[in-house]
Amino acid sequence: DYTIKSFFDTLFIICFGIFLYYLKNYGARMQETVFPLELITNFISFIVVGAILYRFIQYKKKMDVIKELVVLKDGRKLSDTDKKFIEDNYNEYGIKHQKQQALIKFMYPVLVLITGCLFILFEFASAMIHLNVVVVIFLYLHVIRIHYRNYFNLLVELRV
Repeated sequence: DYTIKSFFDTLFIICFGIFLYYLKNYGARMQETVFPLELITNFISFIVVGAILYRFIQYKKKMDVIKELVVLKDGRKLSDTDKKFIEDNYNEYGIKHQKQQALIKFMYPVLVLITGCLFILFEFASAMIHLNVVVVIFLYLHVIRIHYRNYFNLLVELRV
C-alpha cells in the first residue's frame, strides 16, 4: 500500500517536473518542440485522474472495513484486535489528516502562482487548455482531504 502510494507520488512529481521544464523552455523552443505542450499537459491530467480513481478504490475498501466494524460495535462484538485496529488507525489517520490540511494550505498559493504563470505565458485559449492540469491537481488534493476527514471522523465515532 505504501509502495504504491510512493510510486504514484513519485510519478506525479516527475510528470509535474517535466511539465515545468517544457513550460520554461516553451517560448525559446516553440518551433523545435517534438511533442506539443498540450499533449504533455493532457497526459499529466490523465495520470492525476488515474491517481484519483486509485484513491477512490482504496477509500471504498476502507469504508467496507469501517462498515463491518460499525456492525460489530452495534452488536457489541468488538474484539481486542478490532479495538487495537481502531486505535492504531485513529492515530495514523489523525496525523495524515493534519498533514493533508498543511499540504493543501501550501499548495493553494502554488496552484494560484502556476495559474498566473499560465495566463502570463500563453494567450487565453492556450492557457485554458493547460489549466486543466491545475484543476485536476486541485481536485486530487480535495479528494484526498475528504477521504481522510471522513475516515478519521468514522474512526472517532467507533472509538467512543
